[in-house]
Amino acid sequence: MAKRYSPFICGGPVPPAHFIGREDQVDAIMGQLTGPARGGSAACGERRMGKTSLLHYLMSATVAEEWGVPLDLWRFVLLDCQQIGKPFTTDKFWQQIFRAIADSGLAGELGERAMALGQNETLAEALLAQFFDKVADQNSLIVLLLDEFEFVTEQVDRKNPEVLYQLRQLLNRQKRGLALITASHEPVDVLCRDIDFQGSPFYNNLLSIRLRPFEDYEIEALLDLADPPFSVVEAAYVVRVGGRHPLLLQLAADTLYRRRARQKAGFPLDFAAVGRAYEQRVRQHYRDVWRDMQPQDRMLLALVALRSFLHREGGRGYEVRGIEGLLARFVRALRSLAERGFVTGDSPPLLLSSVDEWWLIEEITGRVEAQEGWEKSLSAQELSLVEGAIQAVRVNRRGIQALAAWAVGPPAV
Repeated sequence: MAKRYSPFICGGPVPPAHFIGREDQVDAIMGQLTGPARGGSAACGERRMGKTSLLHYLMSATVAEEWGVPLDLWRFVLLDCQQIGKPFTTDKFWQQIFRAIADSGLAGELGERAMALGQNETLAEALLAQFFDKVADQNSLIVLLLDEFEFVTEQVDRKNPEVLYQLRQLLNRQKRGLALITASHEPVDVLCRDIDFQGSPFYNNLLSIRLRPFEDYEIEALLDLADPPFSVVEAAYVVRVGGRHPLLLQLAADTLYRRRARQKAGFPLDFAAVGRAYEQRVRQHYRDVWRDMQPQDRMLLALVALRSFLHREGGRGYEVRGIEGLLARFVRALRSLAERGFVTGDSPPLLLSSVDEWWLIEEITGRVEAQEGWEKSLSAQELSLVEGAIQAVRVNRRGIQALAAWAVGPPAV
């Protein structure tokens, strides 16, 4: 029998034909873009939440047809800002932009101009304005999609962010020849918070869009790709270990799908083996996310994991009540973590993934460095309470073993 390929995509951007959900975000961005102002947007989201996939989808013929975009007149130009390289200069930025515009298939005089500008070592503002005014004169539009936009905001002069001033000036011209869509880890106003703008901030006219965890209908659409279909128990298991993060759901579904395909007829699926294999695949992702997090966010995730572990082990003991009291102090920060896809919006919150809880407990009990920076958010007495709770978990070897088994066990359906 020929083997079936897995329908789940675990690396690189999702091709437009396989893009799932995000209707609200796509509608907001395209509504802004196709409106009278031809306005831009700034999308943000956690690591591997699907930002690059969204940009590719916005450029697709499917979206163009749905929104009546004249692809013979509009050019969608995607640039990964990391391609600009270091040392970053305003001229290098625009050289990369015009090379990408020329490579987009722009024909005629505009294509020739873009190619020439991409070779210029210096690009005066007047040349930029003339080019995009000429685009507008031909009833055309260059839609610039800048992925990894934080690379630009991190490199600019904080006192004189020349390239951001130029972008703002071009976006605000009466002739609309340029529109901008950015994608970054953090919201663009956060990226620019320590930049000393003279006048209105660069991002004032950009619509802020956040990519959040998948909703129920998006999860259902993803899991419906399985052929043969997942059973109710199998689908629930994917959500239990993968949570609502798009990539982690893809990885969990792919791991289960492949394991099921190798399963001998008449034998039950070994969910624990699926869970352990999945944990190995997501370990690096967890490390990357943990490394990039602010100390307070790490602390709050650790408290949520500790509270859940201790509650399962011993009910509402002293440590559990103490941790719940601490969590009650950080309502706004926990709401942000829920919006970003790390915890539920419950009070007290829960982690969205059982494997995430397992990884967190092992991280905070196994490495002292995991607690660095927590003293900035907790008093000495509170820090002592948390350290005591961590020590109680650390010495509870039976409980940690039980956690590992619970994390990869089948769901209670």
